[in-house]
Amino acid sequence: NDIEDIIKTNNLNIEIANDNSPIQIVVSGLMHDIDSAKNIFLSSGLKRYVKLKVSAAFHSRHMLEAQNELSKEIDRIAFNQTEIPIISNYDASINLDKIKIINALKNQMANRVKWVDSVKKLEETEVNKIIEIGPGKVLSGLIKRISNNFTLFNINSIQDLYNFSN
Repeated sequence: NDIEDIIKTNNLNIEIANDNSPIQIVVSGLMHDIDSAKNIFLSSGLKRYVKLKVSAAFHSRHMLEAQNELSKEIDRIAFNQTEIPIISNYDASINLDKIKIINALKNQMANRVKWVDSVKKLEETEVNKIIEIGPGKVLSGLIKRISNNFTLFNINSIQDLYNFSN
């Protein structure tokens, strides 16, 4: 809310892209707008303002054209109905409905990632174990900042997978 207030109060031409944790928010926009916002954020009491090395203004209105193209490709895929509930980071809702899942996929590229809300939604379920697959433990670290209600496992290699399954 504080970041959103700073953006609105100062009429900044950026938007929140990811709410990664209660203490980590990612903003998105054009490079010159990101650069010019730095001093405003720091003078408003933020402790750190780190410019990420990314190739585009992901999860912002600047991705609408790419999102529309992705949506066309998604329309070409035949999706099956799922029996496994899926939490979408687009709207932090739990869905089994194929149409809602497809809609979330189509809208994720140009809209905010609601990671905190998604983790909190997962807390409402009976799931208490999370497996992060891939290099590093970035998502596990973010989850720990949001909730202590999960047991976290990390699979970083084939050997980790082998050890986990035994």
